[in-house]
Parts: sequence; structure tokens; C-alpha cells
Amino acid sequence: MVRQLLDLARSEETKAEYVDIHDFLSHGTKILSTMVQGEIGLKVVVEPDIGGVMIAPGQLTQVLMNLVINARDAMPNGGTIKIVATNAAARHRPVLTHLHPEIAISVIDDGGGIPAEVQAHLFEPFFTTKAQQGGSGLGLATVYSIVRKNGGHIEVQSNVGSGTRFDVFLPRRQRPETT
Repeated sequence: MVRQLLDLARSEETKAEYVDIHDFLSHGTKILSTMVQGEIGLKVVVEPDIGGVMIAPGQLTQVLMNLVINARDAMPNGGTIKIVATNAAARHRPVLTHLHPEIAISVIDDGGGIPAEVQAHLFEPFFTTKAQQGGSGLGLATVYSIVRKNGGHIEVQSNVGSGTRFDVFLPRRQRPETT
């Protein structure tokens, strides 16, 4: 919890580097699959030639781990978590007057869904719906902070009884030229 607090409050930037999303998700899902054992399945779908983003790989791992853990916890009786990565155009960003390419990484579960009154507080530090000793309330606040610091945004779609979808949008970047 102390590490999460420090990460959330840290003003210094972690060194961003080019991360190829296809490679990252192809290799990184081994770690995520260990978190969803038992009656929960993990499926990863990555659009071909998706490209990459500029972010510290550890930060992207932390974003996905927090979202997958929350999805897992939302399905105590089992289910499926899907991670879907696609190219998207920027939307819902009033400061933009034209579309910019983004990569959308979605974490989708078929759990019980999130009530609207809870959705309003999801990204607040220390807000948790987990029982005492079950969570710090920093996971989604950390996700939000990392995504925003890297020029992205996050959206949530959920209805009680029909699962939840978190969409993380990060600016799509070209692979830097090597010299």
C-alpha cells in the first residue's frame, strides 16, 4: 500500500519508452494469467498491426494488473476476463478539434456489474467496496493517475448484472527511429 501511495503521489516522471502493444500483450499475459486461476478464464485479443504507445512498461503492467484483479474479484463464481486491444480515434475529449489516433486497451468481465452510485467514485483514492482488509482503494486511483500522466484517458461501461468494461485510451505513437 505504501508503494501504491508513493506511486500515486510521485511527481517525477517514470521514463517512458516505446511499447509495442502486440508484443507486450503476447508476452505479458503470462503474469496476468497467474492472477485468474480456477474458474476464471483469460482471453487476449490484439488487433493486427496495432502499433505502440510511449509509457514505462512497468506502468502499463500495473494498469493491467489492477484492472484484471478488479475483474477477477467481481466474479467470485467464475467467468471470463477479456483483454482487447484495438486502434481507435480520440473521442469525448472536448479540447481536441480533430481526431488523433489512439490505442484502446479494454478489460472486460462478465461479473455482476457496478452500480451507478459506485461508478461515480471509482477513481477516488481510498474508495473501495471491498471488505476491510480486502483492498486499499488505491488500485483504480493509480490506474487513473498513470493513464492521465501518459496523455490518455479511461472510460467505464457497466450495468448491474451484465459485467463491466474498462477502456484505457493511450496516444498511438510511431516506433522511434533507431540510429
